[in-house]
Amino acid sequence: LPATSPVRQYNDQVERAFVLHPDVMVDRLVEKLHVIDAFDTLALSSRVQTSKGERHIPMIDFARNVDTDSMLDRIGVPRHVLVYSGNSFHHYDTSRLLTQNEFEAYMKLLSEQPEVGSVWPGFQLEQGFALLRITPSASKPFYPEVVE
Repeated sequence: LPATSPVRQYNDQVERAFVLHPDVMVDRLVEKLHVIDAFDTLALSSRVQTSKGERHIPMIDFARNVDTDSMLDRIGVPRHVLVYSGNSFHHYDTSRLLTQNEFEAYMKLLSEQPEVGSVWPGFQLEQGFALLRITPSASKPFYPEVVE
């Protein structure tokens, strides 16, 4: 990608991310919350390391004011964790992990859904993993809250 592409610039910013080992995850996350800049945010990455290699948590960033249940039913995704982000809903499928090929197929499927649109899944595909915000930011002053 050219140095001026939005994905390249975004990935350069994402490199500041930190990895959380399960044994210290909560302590490190709380520590990070105390020092995060008002213009930054923490996000959960779909990419996780497992004993079988890299996998992805299936995630969805819904458009505003949509019926999440009908779309989840239509594409056969369980309602494991639904989160209200302040503007719309985020979804995390905690029943399975996806390979890279499955992640790509999942994002393509999401890009065809009117409740999601093509922008978010397309960007996640381009960068090779998905991100969903878990803290407020300057433009989104809400902590996402689990609703289901």
